[in-house]
Amino acid sequence: MFGQRFIGILVFLCLIVALSSCGSNAELEKPSAAESVQQTAQQPEGAAESEPVDLSGFGENAEENLQVALANCIGWGGTAGSSLSAVNAASMLMSWANDNSLKDSNNAAVEAILKTCYNNMNSEEQQNFRQNWQYISDKADQILTDYEAVADTVEDAGCAERVNMIRTNVNSASNWAELKTGFAKLLAE
Repeated sequence: MFGQRFIGILVFLCLIVALSSCGSNAELEKPSAAESVQQTAQQPEGAAESEPVDLSGFGENAEENLQVALANCIGWGGTAGSSLSAVNAASMLMSWANDNSLKDSNNAAVEAILKTCYNNMNSEEQQNFRQNWQYISDKADQILTDYEAVADTVEDAGCAERVNMIRTNVNSASNWAELKTGFAKLLAE
């Protein structure tokens, strides 16, 4: 009994040390979400001067929340459980789109925040995202238009509550369409 507790505490401490070493001082030097999106936003050709992007339509932690959603879009392509991962990733992206009312947002701001978060990935992660994107996009479309086809997968992925919130939001399809268009433009670059 004592040995099991000791090993459990030792494993817990090792995890804490491992997780605390994942951070770096570079995190402290990162610009705020608003600054990084404003720096990334591109104005149309011929614009006289760069205007700041209107971020008023985004939630307070929009960039950080999008980074979390994108983290679920990578690291699993072509593996066992890809369907579960794709449904989970789709539901996280769709929730982010709903939380930030993308249908009401400035297109330049949407494109800028997507580009900022995508550029925060390393090249391997970007490649993996590109490989997984169509699968994620297809699962999101099924959630909205053919739920019965993915209902069991949603349940198995453990995201049924999130998906139910998406399906009951009358703006989900419009918000998803904006996000999908933004990623299509970004990935076409």
